[in-house]
Amino acid sequence: TDLQAEQRDVARLQAQASATIGGNDADLRSRIAEGLPREQIDAANNAWLLAQMAPLTQAAQRRAHFTCLLVAVRHADDPEPLIAEGHWSGELLTAPQGEHGFGYDPLFVPAGETRTTAEMSESEKNAISHRGRAFRMLVEACFK
Repeated sequence: TDLQAEQRDVARLQAQASATIGGNDADLRSRIAEGLPREQIDAANNAWLLAQMAPLTQAAQRRAHFTCLLVAVRHADDPEPLIAEGHWSGELLTAPQGEHGFGYDPLFVPAGETRTTAEMSESEKNAISHRGRAFRMLVEACFK
């Protein structure tokens, strides 16, 4: 999609600017939380998202998808950067559950799971998350 192409371009520019690794991690933020501590920002964003999604009563309407895109370059003018893209799909709940993690973790249940990511340990979450997948793909690409 156009958004994915834009994310790829941003990550590539970041990598070229630093001559290392750049990334683009899809996220949703609301302006109501600007200037607050992280915990309050997460709570405000989640409350805003829940309010926006309140009319969506069917699970299919509450599907969510996260993408993490990482680009590594060997030098600033690298014509063939290494690109790793991790995806994670699931469903957003109507109320938070769990105490771990950050951001949307209390609302997000990954596909095939019964717990929110806030109910998982950090290692369980990292094993299946979009960020974990992208980092593992990038490491694998570095050693090919």
